[in-house]
Amino acid sequence: MRTAPKWIVGIDVRRRSDGAVAFAAWLHAHTQVTLIGVHVAVREMFAALDQLAGPVHGDLRLRVELERALAEAGLAEAFARVEVVEALDVVAPLTAKCEAEGAFGLIVGRIAGQAGGETIALGAVARGLLRGLVAPIWVVPPDLTAAGIGGGAVLVAVTPGADSVGAVRVGARLASELGRAVIFVRVVDAVVEHPSLFPPGEALRAGEADLLRDAEADTRGWLMDLGAEGPLDVRRGGTLEELLAAARRHEAAFVVCGSRRLGLLGRLFSGSLSSELAARAPVPVLVVPPEAT
Repeated sequence: MRTAPKWIVGIDVRRRSDGAVAFAAWLHAHTQVTLIGVHVAVREMFAALDQLAGPVHGDLRLRVELERALAEAGLAEAFARVEVVEALDVVAPLTAKCEAEGAFGLIVGRIAGQAGGETIALGAVARGLLRGLVAPIWVVPPDLTAAGIGGGAVLVAVTPGADSVGAVRVGARLASELGRAVIFVRVVDAVVEHPSLFPPGEALRAGEADLLRDAEADTRGWLMDLGAEGPLDVRRGGTLEELLAAARRHEAAFVVCGSRRLGLLGRLFSGSLSSELAARAPVPVLVVPPEAT
């Protein structure tokens, strides 16, 4: 029998982690995962607390305040413990804590709410964690509540290839543990080639139909090779826009996707789909490294 995994939950004293905390507690209630809350306090914050409470009690005071906030929200019992870590930055300590605890991954919040529209959507911490991606990472809108989690399927975005293998395996397992259906979504975002610059409408429609049919056949065969079962939703259009539309259409509880682990130049010239999806989706997004199981 598989042991329920452990997740590190990044807790911020600001409101941006409220959704992550609520979603983590929901996961615990439905799958009995172990949650460890971690707040990384930069040293400037500790210096201010030292002046108020003394150097010995600064971290203790922060931890007590965080535990009190969880208790007032009715979520304290979901967490095995809450820790406060002093550091110069936030990303490295969260990654280190995940490795030290043998945790399966991290759950963090973002800046933008479910409706989106903010100029900055992810924030430096979420973006930094996704850039490194050493473990699966949930990115959750700050205004998500347990009552607001979709009642539909678990959506797994796929493109046949190594980058999506971890997403398929982890997404299918989560769906099974939650008792939810899993729906695989493949978006065909490619130019259909025609023998002329301005093909007749019939030829254009036929070419797109062939493209979608081939993509569906390729993707179904690839999923079968992985032993993954579930409906496949194949769409034509912009990948990000179609995935966001699919999340709404299927009333998804969350979306799971893989990552190409682009370097700085790759992100500069082509962007990161997983980061953009995590920044804009109205539901939690789980970004999974290829090797995760």
